[in-house]
Amino acid sequence: MVDDVLLTLGQRRDCKVWRQRSAVLWTRPEPGAIPLRAVPDSAADVSGVLRGGRRLELECKTEHGTQSDGQKDWEAMINGMGGVYAVVQSGAQAEQVVDEALRGER
Repeated sequence: MVDDVLLTLGQRRDCKVWRQRSAVLWTRPEPGAIPLRAVPDSAADVSGVLRGGRRLELECKTEHGTQSDGQKDWEAMINGMGGVYAVVQSGAQAEQVVDEALRGER
């Protein structure tokens, strides 16, 4: 599903998207290692930017998948700052989100 979203949106010229993986990196071997989180745990699966500079965040879920509380908080933060956040199940849904955002409907 994430690949479908990336392939579909990657063909467009009005947005740029990339896979956003949450991960922990360690500053040095144990003991005394310090965890460094490059991407917040609840960040969406796909991130990007729309023509005009708006942030795009797409969480990919199956039909029965649900957002965690952290993902809901991330959604509220992105939308609250003027970005575009959506939960999608396919590349076609992601494309619809982008079209709506570019028309000012989101």
